[in-house]
Amino acid sequence: MTSATMLRIAVVLVTAAATGHAYAGKERAMAGQAKYDPSFWWFGYGQPKDLPLMKKLGLDGVGFTAGSRDGEGMKYYFDSPTLRGCDWAQQSSERENLTEYAARAHAAGLKVMANLEGVSPGHSEAGKKHWTPELASKIMMDVRHDGADRWFTEDVAGWPDIFFALADTGRKIGLEYQEGDDPGYVHYSHPETGQGFVDIYRRGHMISLYHYQYRRDELGKSASLAEEASLGYAFARTWGLPTVMVFTVGHNWGEPPEYWEGILRPSIAIRALQFRLDEFDLIGLDDEKARQMDVAGTKQWVAGLVARNAQEKRPLLDVVAQLRQGEDGHWDDLAGSGDAITCGAFHAGWNVVASTEPRADADAYYLYTTGRDERGTLDLTPETTAVFAGKKPVFLQIGATLPSGATSPRTGERRWRRAGSIRRGPGATTTCRRAGRTKGHPSSTPACWSPTR
Repeated sequence: MTSATMLRIAVVLVTAAATGHAYAGKERAMAGQAKYDPSFWWFGYGQPKDLPLMKKLGLDGVGFTAGSRDGEGMKYYFDSPTLRGCDWAQQSSERENLTEYAARAHAAGLKVMANLEGVSPGHSEAGKKHWTPELASKIMMDVRHDGADRWFTEDVAGWPDIFFALADTGRKIGLEYQEGDDPGYVHYSHPETGQGFVDIYRRGHMISLYHYQYRRDELGKSASLAEEASLGYAFARTWGLPTVMVFTVGHNWGEPPEYWEGILRPSIAIRALQFRLDEFDLIGLDDEKARQMDVAGTKQWVAGLVARNAQEKRPLLDVVAQLRQGEDGHWDDLAGSGDAITCGAFHAGWNVVASTEPRADADAYYLYTTGRDERGTLDLTPETTAVFAGKKPVFLQIGATLPSGATSPRTGERRWRRAGSIRRGPGATTTCRRAGRTKGHPSSTPACWSPTR
């Protein structure tokens, strides 16, 4: 989607928001939360002597590396009856153990994250060869017994059975489960089961995504900007899950590290305004940067912005993704314009959520579907087509060709009619259509078919 096309959509959204519909004066639950108090975590390992200082600087939690790779095996730094019986795992005394560290952190008023990212299936031979849902669950119980408040791993969504086991076990024993991932996971699909982001992550504890900057693609990295993260946070709103942004202040994730201060505060502000993120985790933080950042001052500043934003009583736009499972389910096509849709709509005066079926409480809908592709035609579901019969604005983006099937669930008629076309550049046309009601009665629900490149 080009910036010009996004601008046209934003103009349409502004126009729709100003038409005097009954929804314009509604109080949105998401926007009505005037009190905003996100937590801030020191993502990396903090020296035990510095824990009281971390709390004084306004931080709420700290990380602890609970396991590390050791050739094809692993070392672990906590008491684990489960791992003692594994010849590929060795308990190490190279550093303070989790029990002692957690006790010190709790005494300072901090929560503790046990980070096992380095030994999980996506990052180590030991994890890939030996981790099972049962084993991972037992290790999680050991970590909880030793005082951890949270478990952190990365890329475990590639092993859905382990992901589900960790999520279920964590709920049973009162241990938070944070799965940190690249924003690209929003269009991930499991190669064997076809399960994707909406199938897997909705069963987790929180949506935690890394915040990449706009130059990251130019560095040859695998992640694409931060666009999919917007959709991930929008889905989290529908699922009722907490949201986390993981931000680096010491690595090059698209901008030189020395620019971290000028990028971090605006990034926190926009995500707070858009999605009321619950937590911000900072990688590469140290004492000097923590003082420089001024967590308490940042919280107060952002809380003021959110409070003023809440007074706007914005209407709610539901971005509805009706797509297939599997690698060719076109989730990457949606993600390619996802940030433009969500950010454009937000700046046009809307709050944004995402779902796979239309939400009844939404004031307008942005529907994205495949239409017809090499696998045939993906028709709109009855629940989706029903929104065209209502009075709420509906915007339709289709990856290829208009879907077949009726646009009226009541009469079964196929009532698409052409409303006009917009040239987008050489060889590209955006066709706007309306779902007409009856002859002589113009529709109030505009829909736009925008071929995805």
